[in-house]
Formats: sequence, structure tokens, C-alpha cells
Amino acid sequence: MKDLAVYLELRTTIEREMKKRNWSDQDMMKQMEQDQNKFFIVKCLPIESNKENDDENNNPQVPSPCSLSFIEEREETEEKVERAEEEREEKGQEEREEKGEKERLENNEEEAEEKDQEEIKANDKEEEREANE
Repeated sequence: MKDLAVYLELRTTIEREMKKRNWSDQDMMKQMEQDQNKFFIVKCLPIESNKENDDENNNPQVPSPCSLSFIEEREETEEKVERAEEEREEKGQEEREEKGEKERLENNEEEAEEKDQEEIKANDKEEEREANE
């Protein structure tokens, strides 16, 4: 499935690039011949042929789909994905730190309130004793 997703992504990228440059398939092939450094070949998907299905549907076995993509665009996409992942990780870490800090502050406030209440009760008891004496 991953190979298929990569293939579809690249195919869409190529079609978009061809439309942007107003290229036909022949123009693409000419460009590839002229400047091979700008392109790379993506692994072809394996043929998964089921003879029964091929015969039932009258579909002959189709060769593996292969596709080409611009290296620069692919590298940019990979860099963007990496940056986005790093930013998400940093943001998640910051949020965890903020939550931890808030919890510590809340716990400190609760402890301080409890201590104050205990002191008030202790003072009240002392005052009662003194009043009773």
C-alpha cells in the first residue's frame, strides 16, 4: 500500500508539473533526455496478477506502473515534512512542560491552603483552651 501511495503522490506531482509547464508526454521525455540529473526513477510497483481475475475481467496483465518526479520538489517536500514533525514535537514538549508547571502551581496552592486551614484550626483550639482556662 505504501508503494501505491508513493506512486499516486508522484503521479499527481508530475501531472501538476506538466500542466504548470504546459508539457506533453513527449516534452517530458525530451527534458529527461536533456537533463537527467533533475529526475529520478521511483521503484516500480510489482505486478500482482491473479489469473482468474484477469480472465474473468478480460483484462490483460498490465506492466508495473513507474513514475518520475522532480528531485528538487521531492526534497523540498521531505524537508517540509521533517520541519513540521520537529515543530509538532517541540510544541508537544512545550505543552507538556506548561501542563506540568500548572499542575505544580495548583498543587502548591492547594498545599498552602491546607496548611493555612490547619493553622487556623490550631489557633482556634488554642484560643478555646485559653478562653476555657
